[in-house]
Amino acid sequence: MRAFTDFWVKVRDLDQASDILKKLRELGFSNAVIEAGEGVLERFDELRRIGEEQGIKVYRKLVLKPDGRKSLLRSLRSNRGKFEIITVLCENLETALVAARDSRVDSLI
Repeated sequence: MRAFTDFWVKVRDLDQASDILKKLRELGFSNAVIEAGEGVLERFDELRRIGEEQGIKVYRKLVLKPDGRKSLLRSLRSNRGKFEIITVLCENLETALVAARDSRVDSLI
């Protein structure tokens, strides 16, 4: 059986996350990459356990929207160990080029 991943699930609280994980399971997803609010991020281990009960692997995602090259590199340096997936929203060419070359960045938008 194929493994499907929802690569950008944005949640505000744990109850909403639990409901979304149930729906993802119904739709046939086996992985979910979650951009979580502060309250959910603190309890992410609990969210991961809820996902395992549903049969879904849950990964943490950070979305960065840097002003330029220096702020992107600073954010990457300070956050890489804390998140499994890092996405960069590129608003200018310089940021896009730096993000595309950096191996710590997993996806660009």
